[in-house]
Amino acid sequence: MPSTHLVVLDAHSAIGALHAQSGNCVLASGPSKHPILECSELSLDHHYFIYVVRAFIDKHGKPSSQKLHIPQHAVIAIYHISGDESPTSIGFTA
Repeated sequence: MPSTHLVVLDAHSAIGALHAQSGNCVLASGPSKHPILECSELSLDHHYFIYVVRAFIDKHGKPSSQKLHIPQHAVIAIYHISGDESPTSIGFTA
């Protein structure tokens, strides 16, 4: 099983609010619903942004990928999932 990263966005940030509208996968914390992005690639090499790649189905029903640069201030937590192991936090846990 390939490794996966779960990136939890702050629902109060601009990018978090945008992804929360899709309602795909959210983490509820009180009245806030923080969106979660399932990513196949992740890089923390930049000082201000996190680079992620996530798979999705385009409007024509074809598999595609989306590459995003997410501002670090918009991220609440990042979890790494590999195989049957429990998810481990790799940073940004609020």
